[in-house]
This record gives sequence, structure tokens and C-alpha cells, in this order.
Amino acid sequence: MQIDLEDVLSLGDSVDRVLANYPAGVASLEALKNPGALRAKTEQQLAELGVRYLCNPVSNGGVDLRAQALLAERCGRHLYHGASLFQDVVGGYVVSQLTHLLADLSEPMTAGGFTVTVPLGNDPMGNVVQARSSLGAWVLDGVLPMVPYAAQSTHVLLGAQTGVDAQRFFLLPMQADGVQAQHSHAVDGTAVSALQLRRVQLPQDAMVGADEVGKALAQGQRHASLILCFEAVGLMEQLMRKTTEYLKIRKQFGQAIGTFQALQHRMVDVLLMLEQTRSAAQLALDAMTSGAVDQDVRLSAAKYAVGVYGQQVAQECIQLHGGIGMTWELDVSHYAKRLLMLDHYFDNADQSLSQVMAAI
Repeated sequence: MQIDLEDVLSLGDSVDRVLANYPAGVASLEALKNPGALRAKTEQQLAELGVRYLCNPVSNGGVDLRAQALLAERCGRHLYHGASLFQDVVGGYVVSQLTHLLADLSEPMTAGGFTVTVPLGNDPMGNVVQARSSLGAWVLDGVLPMVPYAAQSTHVLLGAQTGVDAQRFFLLPMQADGVQAQHSHAVDGTAVSALQLRRVQLPQDAMVGADEVGKALAQGQRHASLILCFEAVGLMEQLMRKTTEYLKIRKQFGQAIGTFQALQHRMVDVLLMLEQTRSAAQLALDAMTSGAVDQDVRLSAAKYAVGVYGQQVAQECIQLHGGIGMTWELDVSHYAKRLLMLDHYFDNADQSLSQVMAAI
């Protein structure tokens, strides 16, 4: 579904007004102790604006990537991120592609009564969930070390080994017997859970396929990766703005340190890295909206830029703030944490670079 640009810009302005009251997770002790509560309230306000409707392909009949990219950049500027990336963009896209599930799940998913999240890959321990058929049911055992927003989701879509080199996908209810969850928050405030599966019994229809689910999941993750790239652009832009303002007011030797040529050169480097990331993300967006044959390569290049330049911008801005740049009370440190974590969602910089090199 394509949305008029003026409507998107108007929606973006409304999002800015909502997120202007979002304190970047650091403005109050309540936000520091319980980041999920404040984020849930903000998500409800955004849902009332229709933002989650826009991001959910089950409800809007399609994915307007340009609108999502614009909103993601706005969210990045305000350091806002929530469950919609995994539940609506990835989980919603998978459900929208499964015609035999859509008839049963589209209505409860649109109403919020059915939400699907997916585990993150890149597990250094190589944990694998095993599934075996027993007495007309599936029995699952294994570990899912990092599942975003599992506590806020009704189901987890996971891949499991059913034999030698045979992977199948299952819809796992979070309330199923044998599911032990340990909930926590990543350094950027993302709610994550470690799931231990011990003889979890699921009915036969819990297995939702292989090839079709794998393709839908891969496409959903592509869209989510693109959104993360534009969120990173918003984060980097805001970090640069805040650092520039600080250099204008922080004085040393009787003058603002922003007048020092060495620091000006470092800020130019920050600007160049921001614009290179923005250009890479825009190229990926254009390729995906036009269906270009090299869209995967362009997306990998954009994700590589986020992983490399995002970390460098975060480090530069922290250093230019001096010691206060590391404190919880200054939101700059939280912008930096989010940028560092973006490299761990879906393909990281090394994997993205390998994909680009393989296509050359």
C-alpha cells in the first residue's frame, strides 16, 4: 500500500510530538529502573496514531518502505525503539505470506491479540533447538539465548532441526509447558529473553513449513534491516547535533573548544560518516522499492555502513564530550549504546561485508 508523501510527513510530525515527551530512557529514575514501562506507554500512543498499522503488512495489505524509513529515522532521533520491529515487521510479514495461517491469524494479529517475535541469530555458542515427532506431537528441546520482546509476545517463530540438515519452523506459544524464560534488558534497553525449552510438546500443526517460511522470514528480516539502517541515520544525526552544541558551549583556555581546528576536523569526519551511511541506506531503499536485482548487495552495504560508521560516530561523540559522555545522566551515552547494538541485530558488519564481497 503506497501512502501519499504529504500524509507521511504529517504523520512524522505527529510522531515527533509524541516522542518529544519520551525522555530517551534517562530523564527519570523510573525510566532507568523500568525502561519497558515507559516504552509500552509510548507504543500505545504511536499505535493510536496508526504507526503500527503502517508497519504491519497483515493490516495494511502491503509494506510501504519509504513511509517506514521516514518514521524509523524520526524514531532514531528521539532514541525510541520498540517491539513493533520484530512483532509487526518481521513476524507480521511472515504471517502475511502464509496463506493457510492468514485466515485464522490476521484478525487477532491486527487487534494485538496475537503477536509473533523471532529469535536473533549470531549465537556464538551455536545453540540449536531439536524437534522430534512422538505420539502424534512434536517435542522440542534446546536453548534460544536471545529473543527480543518475548515477554510481550504470544508466540515465537523458531527454526528447529528435525533430522540431519533438515530445518523446520514452529510457532511456539510462550505459555507452553516446558518453556522457561529469563527476562532482561540489553544495554540499549531492548527487552530480551533467554528461553530454555525442555520437552515442550506441540501439536502437529505447530510446524508451519520450511521453504515458504524461510523465504518469508528472510524477506521480513531484509525489511527490518532497512528500517534499522534509517534508525541509525537518525541516531547519528542527533549525536552529531548534540556534540556540535556541546563544542560550542564547553570552554577551555577561555574559548569554546569548538573553535579548535583539530576538533573541527573530527566533526567533519563525523559528518562524512553520517552522510555515507545515509546515502547507503537511501540506495538500499531505492533498490528494494524498485525490485532491483542487486537489492541484497545494497542492503548489505548499508548494514555494513551502520556497523562500522555507527560505532565510529558513537565513539567520536563520546570522546568529544569527555568524561560526562560516559554517564547515565547524559543521553549521548544511550544514543551510542543503541548504535553499538544495531550491529548485532540480524547480519552484523562482518557478515554484511562478506555478502558484498561475494557478489563482486
